[in-house]
Amino acid sequence: MKPATIQSALTIAVTQGWQLRQLDVNNAFLHGLLNEDVYMVQPPGFKDDTNPQHVCRLNKAIYGLKQAP
Repeated sequence: MKPATIQSALTIAVTQGWQLRQLDVNNAFLHGLLNEDVYMVQPPGFKDDTNPQHVCRLNKAIYGLKQAP
C-alpha cells in the first residue's frame, strides 16, 4: 500500500472515532487454529493444472507460510 492510502485510512478512522488494531500479516498464520475462513493461492508444487484458478482454504495455521493471504 502507498503511504498516502494508509494515512487517509488512519485519518478517517481517527475522525470517526473508530478503534484501530494492528496485524502483522507475516506472522498471522504461523501458530494456532484459525477462527476465520482464510484462502491462499495454490502453492508451488501443489498446483492443479486442470483448475489453475482455484484457491486453497486453510483449515489450520501453517508454520513457515511464505505467501500473504
